[in-house]
This record gives sequence, C-alpha cells and structure tokens, in this order.
Amino acid sequence: MNVLYVCHRFPFPPKRGGKIRPFNMIRHFAASGHDVTVCALVRSSEEAREGQGIAPYCARFEMAQVSNPVQALRMVARLPTPVPSSMGFFYSPDLARAIDRQLQARRFDLVFVHCSSVAQYVRHVTGVPKILDFGDMDSQKWLEYASYKPFPLSLGYRLEGWKLEREERRLAADFDLCTATTRAEWETLKGYGVDVATDWFPNGVDAEYFKPDGQGYDQDLLSFVGRMD
Repeated sequence: MNVLYVCHRFPFPPKRGGKIRPFNMIRHFAASGHDVTVCALVRSSEEAREGQGIAPYCARFEMAQVSNPVQALRMVARLPTPVPSSMGFFYSPDLARAIDRQLQARRFDLVFVHCSSVAQYVRHVTGVPKILDFGDMDSQKWLEYASYKPFPLSLGYRLEGWKLEREERRLAADFDLCTATTRAEWETLKGYGVDVATDWFPNGVDAEYFKPDGQGYDQDLLSFVGRMD
C-alpha cells in the first residue's frame, strides 16, 4: 500500500510528543511492508539535518523549511478572517507544492494526516481514503487558555478557539475516518455530530526499547518524563 503521511512537525528524531506519535505510526507502516512518503515542516537547518535520519523508516520524504517570524506574520494575517491563525502558523507554500508534486507523481492508497493544522494541504484530495488523526482537539486547548489568560488577551484565545472548533468540524467532514488520542478528546470529536467514522487510540510505550536490562534497580525510584510547559 502506498501511504502519504503528512504531519505538522518533522517526525524525526522522535524526541517530543509532536514527533513521537507520528514517527511510531510511520515506523509501523514501514514494518508492515507499506511504501510511506512523509511530508512535513522543519523550522531550522539543524532540524532538517537531524530529520534525514528518518530515511530507514520510509520510502521517501519531503521537508519544507519555515521560519517562525514569517509564520507569525501568517498567523497575524488571518486574525481578521474566519481562518484560524493556527492554520497560518503551519502553512507553507513550499510544503503545499511538495505534497502536490507527490500526489501527481504516484497513486496513493491512503492519505494519513497527523494534526488538524496540516489537514489543509490535502482537504481537496478526492478518490483516496483519508484519515485525520487530530491527536488533541486544539480548539479546546485555546478555549481552556482563555479561561485564565488576562483580559484582553483572553479574547484573542477565545476567538481562536471558536474559529478552530468550527474548522475542526469542517475538516472532519472532509475525511473518511477521524481519530483522537484520548477518550475525552474523542468525545469532543463525536460531539461535533459530523457524519464520519471516529475512534481514539492512546499513545503507547516502545516496550522493545524501554525494558529491564537484567541489572539491579532502585525499587523506590520513580522517573516522570515529559514536557512541563
């Protein structure tokens, strides 16, 4: 099966949440014998260099490098429009052209998108099964931020949350299956009432990597790993 995989952060090396989930999906596709084409953004030359390491896990990949100041301007440009600013932050004409180039070069059996912010690149694609893995329902995070951000900043967060919620509903209708990471996120997705199949699957642990090495350990020591911001 030929799979086009689009995600908002280049999924290698898998050293943060936005990279770990998509990387393991891609690795699973490849291990199952599928031909995977990965298309994603990078935000620095270093990230682009590190990203080359994904080569053993996919048939081909496309990177589009963007700079945060330019992406911030794209966010601001969308403030007076119905389009969520988040969509501007993750939009790149170069990535759009790269994805269109891949779509013209080969026939895909599946288009898989991780994160709603990059669903915009393939929403026009028809005749191919499409899956949108929302991961988080981003609109709900913005609406939550609005509840404790000071005024008038809270208004901006609430506006973005409303715009994203409307966009999430519209995007869901453009795909054949939509998924989320947690049951709570899935319930939000189901609550949109869109006539499309939905489901949820949690993040897991790489049990082949994180396994006892047969040596001693401190049974009273607990390690908690994550981003605290």
